[in-house]
Amino acid sequence: MLFYFCWLIFMFNQRPEFGRKSLNFLDSKLGLRVEKGMHTYDDDCEFTLRNLWNDMDHYYFIHWMDWILATFVIRDPYILHFWHVFDEIIELSA
Repeated sequence: MLFYFCWLIFMFNQRPEFGRKSLNFLDSKLGLRVEKGMHTYDDDCEFTLRNLWNDMDHYYFIHWMDWILATFVIRDPYILHFWHVFDEIIELSA
């Protein structure tokens, strides 16, 4: 945890280009430009079962598991749903 915080402090003091290149060093797919044939989540926004299935990835599974595990900690359904809506708002604002 301490190493992670030191790394964050170091990265906050760098230029964005350096941060992008260093993340590209960790995963080569992060440095690719978005081309016309690549799948993005805003290709087709029509609400169909086919589009929903095509956009399923590990983020859906992680959010579902987060909700299941949070039900063990937060027993009140109103607070639980408020917590997850608030969590999504924070996630979208970043």
